[in-house]
Amino acid sequence: LGDLFIVYREESTYAFQYVGAPNFFLSYRLLDDGAGILWRDCVAKIPLGHIVLTRNDLIVHNGGRNSAQSLIDRRWKKWLFSSLDDTNFKNSFLMVNFPEKEVWVCVPETGNEFATLALIWNWSSGGIGIQELPGVPFIASGLKTDIVTGDNWG
Repeated sequence: LGDLFIVYREESTYAFQYVGAPNFFLSYRLLDDGAGILWRDCVAKIPLGHIVLTRNDLIVHNGGRNSAQSLIDRRWKKWLFSSLDDTNFKNSFLMVNFPEKEVWVCVPETGNEFATLALIWNWSSGGIGIQELPGVPFIASGLKTDIVTGDNWG
């Protein structure tokens, strides 16, 4: 994130910045309150900084100390985390849709192995929406190449 190397752990987040000899790196705890990442694919880079799905919130930060801001209010937090499957939460991930200025927070609902639900946050308007998913293990954005007739594509 800029000149910072961010290390996300489950219960903490650290920033490392190259400062040269003799110490080479300055390191500091970036997020307070034991905030860490829910799982490895639960971070995304957007023009505002990094969006991170933690164990109890969806936040954005720009790498500055105490720069983290919650993106969803208490009602959305309660809805999202009560919908999340306790066993398969590791199949959660974030996906960025740059043309629409959206971040998709994809999670498996209770009783599902893969993502069946996406909470969509628009960083331009701040709007929030929901999209049902067909149990997808992952989503990536990119350009669609030519598809040979007869092949399946989803």
